[in-house]
Amino acid sequence: MNLDHRIVRFGEIGDIIEQIITCVGDTDRRGKGTFVNRHLPRLNRFIRESEVKNAWFLREDIMTRLKLIRSWLDVNVLREWTGEYQFPGDSEPAEIAVIDDARIPFNAFHDMLSILITGNAFLGKFVNEEDTLLKWLAGLIIDAYPEFSRYIDFTDSFVPDSDAFIIANDRNNPAFRNYFHHKHALVRQRYNSGAVLDGSESEATLQYLAKDIFAYFGLSDFNVSKVFVPGNYDFTRLFRVLDDYGYVLNHSGYANNYDYNKSIYILNNAKFLDNGFILFKEDAHLRSPTGVVFYEFYSSRNDLETRISNYTNLQNIVADGYFSNEINFSNALRPKVDNYSNFWDIMDFLLNIK
Repeated sequence: MNLDHRIVRFGEIGDIIEQIITCVGDTDRRGKGTFVNRHLPRLNRFIRESEVKNAWFLREDIMTRLKLIRSWLDVNVLREWTGEYQFPGDSEPAEIAVIDDARIPFNAFHDMLSILITGNAFLGKFVNEEDTLLKWLAGLIIDAYPEFSRYIDFTDSFVPDSDAFIIANDRNNPAFRNYFHHKHALVRQRYNSGAVLDGSESEATLQYLAKDIFAYFGLSDFNVSKVFVPGNYDFTRLFRVLDDYGYVLNHSGYANNYDYNKSIYILNNAKFLDNGFILFKEDAHLRSPTGVVFYEFYSSRNDLETRISNYTNLQNIVADGYFSNEINFSNALRPKVDNYSNFWDIMDFLLNIK
C-alpha cells in the first residue's frame, strides 16, 4: 500500500465509524450494512464491559472520543496532514511499540493512526488497564482491509526488540526515560491545559469550560486543570454551571480523590472553594489532582502572558481573544490531528527511524 491507498482506506474506515456512531445502542441493525452489523454488537458489548472493568470509561466519553477519531479519518484531513511531510519510498515497515496506560478511551489511537499512515507497524502494550475499545477498532480496521493485519498487533510481553518506541503518558516516570535513553523512543510526560477567564463569559462558554474540566474525569492532556482569573473574579456563575456534573460523585474513584484532597487541604489549613463535588484551590502548579481545579490570579494582560509563559508543560491554553495560539472553548477536547500531545511531532519521529 502506498500513502494514497492508506489515506483512502482510512477515509473509508471513517465512513464506517460514522455509520456505527449513529447506531450505538440500537438493537435493530436491519439495513445498516455489513460492517455495522458485524461490529456494532461488539462495540455495544465492549462499552458495557468497559464501564464495568474500567469505571473511568463512561459511555458519553467513549462516544466523544469516537466522534473525534471520525473527524480525523477524513480523506481531505489526512491529505492535508500528511502533505506537510516528506515520505520516503517504499520500504519494509518498522515495528513501533506503543506502551500505553489507557487513561482515556482509545488513548493510543492517534499513535496507531500515525504509525499506520506512515507505512509502519503498530505493536500495542498496555501498562495498567487494557483498552478493549482500541482492540475493537483495530479489529474493525483489519476486517475492512485485511492487508492491515500484518501492521497491527498487541502483546502482553515486554517489548525490548522493537525498532522504535512511543511511551504514551508515562506519568513523568524517570525509569521509562532512563531505560529508553539509548533507543529511538518518544517518551511523553503528562501535560495539562489551562483556561483564561475574565468574568464576561457567556453561559454557553462556561458550559464548554465545564465539559473541558469534567470529560474523562480530567485525565487527558487536553482537559483544563487550571484557570487564570482576574483578582476580582466571582466564581458564582461558574459554580452554577458546574452543578450539571454532580454525578461524578457516583464514581467511587473520583469521590475518593475528591474526599482525600479535601481532607488534606483541611488538615493543612489550606484555603479552597468547594461546590460539593469539585474543589478550586489557588495554586501556582498547573497539574491539579483528580477532583481539584487550580486557579491563579492575574492583574493585567502582561502579567497573564508572563505567568503562562512560565509553564513548559502546558498542552493548550483555552481562551477567547488573548493569544494567537489559543484554543476556542468549544474545541479544547477536539484537537486536530496535528495537535500533538507534548508537542512532539510524532510524524517527524516516525519518518526518521534509522
